[in-house]
Amino acid sequence: MENTMIQGQNLAHRPEVLLSEMRERVLVLTINRQESYNSWTSVLRDELASKLIAADADENVDAAVLTGAGDRAFCAGQDLAELKEFADGANIEPFLQRLTRCYDSIRQFSKPLVAAINGVAAGSGFQLTQLCDYAIAHHGVRLGQTEVNSGLPSVFGTWLMSERIGSRAYELALQGRLMDATEAKQLGFIQEIVEQSKVLDAALETARRLSKQPRVAFKLSKAANRQFDQERYSTAMKMAVAAYREAFDTGASQKQINQFFESRNAEKTVRRPADAEKVATTSPLYLDASTVQACLSDEEIYETVSQTLRDLNSARVVKGPKAGFGVDINGDHLHMGSVSGCVLSSSAAGIKWFTVAERNPSRNLPRVPATILVCDAETGLLEGILNGTQLTSERTAAMAVAAASACVRRPLKKAAVVGAGAVGRALVKFLATTQPVDHIAVASLRESSARQACEAVSTALPQGVTLSATTDVRQTVSDADVVFTCTGVREDTDLVCASWLKDNVVVCTVGSRREVDVQLLSEAWIVVDDADGVRLRRSDFQEGGAGWNRIAGDIGSVMSGQLTLPPGDKKINLVLVGLGVLDIALSVRAIANARRKGLGIPLAVSPK
Repeated sequence: MENTMIQGQNLAHRPEVLLSEMRERVLVLTINRQESYNSWTSVLRDELASKLIAADADENVDAAVLTGAGDRAFCAGQDLAELKEFADGANIEPFLQRLTRCYDSIRQFSKPLVAAINGVAAGSGFQLTQLCDYAIAHHGVRLGQTEVNSGLPSVFGTWLMSERIGSRAYELALQGRLMDATEAKQLGFIQEIVEQSKVLDAALETARRLSKQPRVAFKLSKAANRQFDQERYSTAMKMAVAAYREAFDTGASQKQINQFFESRNAEKTVRRPADAEKVATTSPLYLDASTVQACLSDEEIYETVSQTLRDLNSARVVKGPKAGFGVDINGDHLHMGSVSGCVLSSSAAGIKWFTVAERNPSRNLPRVPATILVCDAETGLLEGILNGTQLTSERTAAMAVAAASACVRRPLKKAAVVGAGAVGRALVKFLATTQPVDHIAVASLRESSARQACEAVSTALPQGVTLSATTDVRQTVSDADVVFTCTGVREDTDLVCASWLKDNVVVCTVGSRREVDVQLLSEAWIVVDDADGVRLRRSDFQEGGAGWNRIAGDIGSVMSGQLTLPPGDKKINLVLVGLGVLDIALSVRAIANARRKGLGIPLAVSPK
């Protein structure tokens, strides 16, 4: 029922936390707590219930639309600050009774009720969307049950999801992960995806359309459908109350909530003011590879990458320049370079230095070692230095899966991964844990490598997902809904041919060399992560190449809803060469977590 994300600013009820506006006989109710991602409190829910009850009795109101203020959140769920002070389970029961009354008023609203999902909808905010008659979103939104992440039982929300998707709901709830709009639509949690700027207008149009249905028939149909599951609804609520009471009696939930606030406070230490007298004396940290791994969960990596991609074309993110050069050392030709970026929402700026050393594997060293340096964006002071080698593979895979998910136009059931190195293994992991796939096929020059990539995730595989390993690339990709190539070839190669693929496939190529044939480049709708970077690193996108002047846009525009996907029978080719700003976004998150956990090696660096 509650969210794990947002710290409340002030629990006292303030004016206009729930805005109310009439739009041609449609009541628009807007949760207006942008400073806390539109998280809600018991007082706000009481007001929502009162307004819905009044609107239901008002002959001048034909329908209602629920939405959130701003463009970041619909409703991020429960304001955890309200729960922080509850001493035990006895204290939590009145809170849950008020929540139940709010949900009852939503279910009993006899007129059309439409959710205009303008941003993240998490925990009880997600539940709010599912209690509506119709839900409309844009490609940039994230939705889901996140309670377990903050130590709260996920009971009622799990039941709500299970009513739509059965046992798959348990996997989603226990992971506490957020779905993107495409997955949510595939599973039936939202009914329509439109451009970001058109969400509210589309919701109003739907509300008016539904309100034109015969009034008595519509009202009685809603009442009957409510009665169909009333017993299950009541049982789920009773079980939720019992689970919360037990959780708060143990003190475990309060402890986890306090850890959440400590984590948020740790992140704030990265956002220091420019005034020298206010600059904290916290030492920068060095995080080696194992510490980075301990400080970033797979869910954090995927969510941070997804959010940063959605923000790519906003003022919150700045894509820094890329640079590179070749050098010969002791008979070896190495490519060295840097990528950079700034995440203003975290006041973080930085750079990653990498070297492509082809002989390193024979020395039992990584082929592309990388080091990331992060500074405070406002002061320029050093925050930390990280071993970014493994993190680069993880963020590359997370970026590829998030980008491909935003581009699929049909249920994503079968996925193919060509390449079983570090990126390939990470791709299999993120596909299996974040997407509603039934089967993932992995192809590699050596079948043993493909099997190892499958075995690496087999223990954490969601129920119903199968894996296969092969050396036959053509067979692997022929029936796939989405194809990923990540072989690290040293020269342009026709690893995947257009003639092998389904018409509506999404092909995501990762790296600086072409891994698909020229036919695919000439006929596919092409989206990139960084147009300048692609033209710099991919010769086939330079003047005269097959991809010259064929880039439709960037993945940030797709994920934010600013760029509309092509018709369903058109192949899509995602071309990803890497974004330094993703490394910075993940690194600042790792540093904040390291400070909270007491990990990392302090560096003695004077600000003077």
